[in-house]
Amino acid sequence: MSKQRYLWLAVTADEYELPLAVENTAAELARRLGVSEDTVRVMEYRGKNERYRRTKKGPMPGFGVRYKVRKVEVDG
Repeated sequence: MSKQRYLWLAVTADEYELPLAVENTAAELARRLGVSEDTVRVMEYRGKNERYRRTKKGPMPGFGVRYKVRKVEVDG
């Protein structure tokens, strides 16, 4: 029995959901987005209701676009 693995994605908040950032953990994605890990986890949970957030600043230049957070299971 293998442990489930996930990728954490920030995707565009439109019907296409194009990936903006992909990381192995919620903490890594949070650092990339310039928000807390709790924020990323809450956004993923609420993402099923199509909620999104706009970044004010962060290490990603030009990343002031709306996005959603998705957690995707990958084969290990």
